[in-house]
Amino acid sequence: MVHKTIAIVILTAMAFFIMLIYTNIQHEIRKRLQLSCNEYVLLDMIFHLSNNPETKIKGWCYASKETLAKEIGLSRQGVINMVDKLIEINLLEKDENTRFLRTTDTWNLIYFNHKDTLQGVKKVYNECKESLHEECKESLHNNNTYNNNKISVKDKQNQFAEKIKPYIEDFGRDLCLAFYNYWSEANEKTGKLKWEKQETFEIKKRLLNWRNRNNN
Repeated sequence: MVHKTIAIVILTAMAFFIMLIYTNIQHEIRKRLQLSCNEYVLLDMIFHLSNNPETKIKGWCYASKETLAKEIGLSRQGVINMVDKLIEINLLEKDENTRFLRTTDTWNLIYFNHKDTLQGVKKVYNECKESLHEECKESLHNNNTYNNNKISVKDKQNQFAEKIKPYIEDFGRDLCLAFYNYWSEANEKTGKLKWEKQETFEIKKRLLNWRNRNNN
């Protein structure tokens, strides 16, 4: 157990050394999401650490709250408060058993086409896309069965973000994010997303219309 703990600490330190050279804050997106600079940096850290190709725990950030706090220059409680808020607004998710963290598809959508700094992450994503997609479908199927075929709003929003991802290359990150934010809005009473109320909804055609309206 001691050796395992030491190994995790070393791996965490290595992950920070490899990934956290700097944070490129896109202030337009930060303001749109109503995030503080520290919240943006925390999301950026967790995103990179959970997608680090050299990590031994794929897909999750296992850095402790103390480590995250030290890197940002905040208290442990300050990081805990930020994590709780980011989970609440569907930008972070936490594994209840391990307490590990990762960013949601809502946040990942922002970075997916950020070619200058995330070529390695994009390559890993593309290689794992099919297996991850199947795991997500299975997980959602089980969730539907358990909840009488009712999917949570967050799950539906994540599914919708996943459907938009293939079009980021053609339409751009910012346009796709604005499109997602508009059509993923949920009705507080029914839980239905705005796009679900449409009789037909073909994402590519909707994106084309969205882009044409923006250009006019």
